[in-house]
Amino acid sequence: MTNSPLVTISIPAYNLGTYLQKTLQSIFEQTYQNFEIILVDDASTDSTAGTIREAAQKDDRIRAHYYEKHEGVSKARNFAIDNAKGDIIVFVTAMICWLRITLK
Repeated sequence: MTNSPLVTISIPAYNLGTYLQKTLQSIFEQTYQNFEIILVDDASTDSTAGTIREAAQKDDRIRAHYYEKHEGVSKARNFAIDNAKGDIIVFVTAMICWLRITLK
């Protein structure tokens, strides 16, 4: 995989602590491993920020950003675009990814 392009995975999260762990698990179980994840906590009031902090401590491919006030998904995605190091940017929504895993 030395010539594989780096993929930036953008995950904006607002009160998705319940689903975020499953989403990350799904990403890490993929065969393609040359990626970075930009997780943006949009001032969640649940366990989202803690889940992000824990995940970022475990894997250096995860970069975390935290908003102090709720800004909305567009601002979170734009942050990821502006800070992406990858050749390809993929947008993932934690809730949708979790539903796909659950409904298989």
